[in-house]
Amino acid sequence: METRGELLDREKIERNKKLDTLRETEGWVKLSGEQRKKIEMSFFVNQRADRESDENYLLSGSQIRNVYCHLAVASLESEGVNLGDIRLKDKDFFDAEYNEAGSVDELIDRLNRFGYPCVVHLKSPPYGNSKGYVAHSFLVLGKDDKGDIVVWEKNAPRKKYQVESLKVTFEANKGWNWRETQEKPMIYGIRKLRDDDGVEIETVKAKD
Repeated sequence: METRGELLDREKIERNKKLDTLRETEGWVKLSGEQRKKIEMSFFVNQRADRESDENYLLSGSQIRNVYCHLAVASLESEGVNLGDIRLKDKDFFDAEYNEAGSVDELIDRLNRFGYPCVVHLKSPPYGNSKGYVAHSFLVLGKDDKGDIVVWEKNAPRKKYQVESLKVTFEANKGWNWRETQEKPMIYGIRKLRDDDGVEIETVKAKD
C-alpha cells in the first residue's frame, strides 16, 4: 500500500509533468505570476479533491464540483487566488472575433497568427430561432516541444482542470453540433487574455 510520503512524491511528479509542458509554450512567460500560480494551484486542487474522506480538502472538492469552463478562465482575469471565488460579472467576457473553423488546422492557423496566450470561446452554430451560444471557453498557451498546441481548461462541473492538446479539445467539442447544425462548422472566438485590472496581455507569435 502506498504511504503518504509516496503519494505526495507521485503527485508532485504528476503536477510537474503538466507544468513542464506549459512552461515549454510561448505564452507561459507572458502570464503574470499570479496567473501562473492559479494554474499551478488548479493541479493541487485536482489531487486534493480525490481525498474526499479528509475534511481538510472539502473546499477543493467543492471547487471541482462547481467551477465550469468559463469560470476557470475568468478566474485568471480576476483578483484573488481562489479559483472558485469568481462570477462572470464582466459583460465583455465573451467579446471576441468569432469565425467558423471547419478543421483544427484552420483554427491552429488563426491562433498562430493571433499569438499566445489567448482565450478561445467555442460557440455553437445558429439553429432555428437561436443565434447559438458560447458552449466552452479555454486558455491556449502555444506550442510544446513536440509542436502540439497546448490548452488549459476545465470542461464542466465535476471535471478536473487539465492540460490538453488543442486537437483533442477540438475533436471533443464537435458534439455541440446537433440537430440541423451537424454539417455546419463550429464557431471560435479568439481574444487576448486580461490581467485582474482588465488590461490585455501582450501576445507572442508562434515559434517555428
